[in-house]
Amino acid sequence: MFVALIPAKKNSTRLLGKNKRILKGKPLFKHSIESAKDSRKIKKVFVSSNDKEILSTAKKLNCETIVRPEKISGEKTSMNVVIKHFIDYLEKKKISAKYIVLLQPTSPFRKKKLIDKLISKFLLSKKTLVTVKKENAKFLKGIVAINKKSFPIFPGYF
Repeated sequence: MFVALIPAKKNSTRLLGKNKRILKGKPLFKHSIESAKDSRKIKKVFVSSNDKEILSTAKKLNCETIVRPEKISGEKTSMNVVIKHFIDYLEKKKISAKYIVLLQPTSPFRKKKLIDKLISKFLLSKKTLVTVKKENAKFLKGIVAINKKSFPIFPGYF
């Protein structure tokens, strides 16, 4: 069984409240939730966060929520630690999962069917898959910052 883990901590060092910034009318983390929910192969969606608002929204969207302790929510915390915390949570709750699909909120432009396509590819190869997207350099030279709730785009940020 495939489960999705969406790690959405409260604050980022470079951009405070990044995961709640509005992009195309919704918070950044919500794009990842919707992508996971659209998947035919992901059976459960989990959101790990130390932010009450993110966890509340995730619950309303029928996601399982994991309250991430502050000690593993800092800028120096590796994703490995967050994933280990998630695996420990699954074991404690006796939730069966064979594979974890990690969906970072900072990659909101996944096409809906891409996740299922990559899961199928993974099942054939059993190798870790990472998505990347080539961006137009002209697009990345500008800064878009309309208000505090908009998502700024900085050169080289993605």
